[in-house]
Amino acid sequence: GTLSVDFDGSDPSAPFQGAYSPSATVRLQGTRQWMSAVFRLHDARFLNAQNGGADLRLSCGDLALPVASVRLLREGLLGSHPAEHGFQIRLTGIPGATYLIQSSTNLTQWTEVVRLRPATPVSHHLAPLPPPRPWHQWYRGRPESSAAH
Repeated sequence: GTLSVDFDGSDPSAPFQGAYSPSATVRLQGTRQWMSAVFRLHDARFLNAQNGGADLRLSCGDLALPVASVRLLREGLLGSHPAEHGFQIRLTGIPGATYLIQSSTNLTQWTEVVRLRPATPVSHHLAPLPPPRPWHQWYRGRPESSAAH
């Protein structure tokens, strides 16, 4: 069988104007062992547009599939805090995926500061400020695949 997520997204071509946007599908292995699956929900809007005011549903066809937990994370840089030699940044991401931390002084031109590959869904890393230290500095965290946008 397969497992996927139908989520409240912004794709107007998906059923009910995006309310049931499909994720990628994961093929179940039939091992009868606990497994993990990661679904990236692109352009999710979560406006409670599904039946019963839901934002997402697991789809596994006619299988009786036990689910131990569901964790919803928003990828990216959650915040920064001053530290002695830079900023302590909190990155939420998929373990093993690569994220770019970028900085800017004008919000138009961005420079890569560091690449991170978190081992856990929430990671803390010290990112030094690139020289020279400007008066205003902004940071953002992006998955490597979307960093060119």
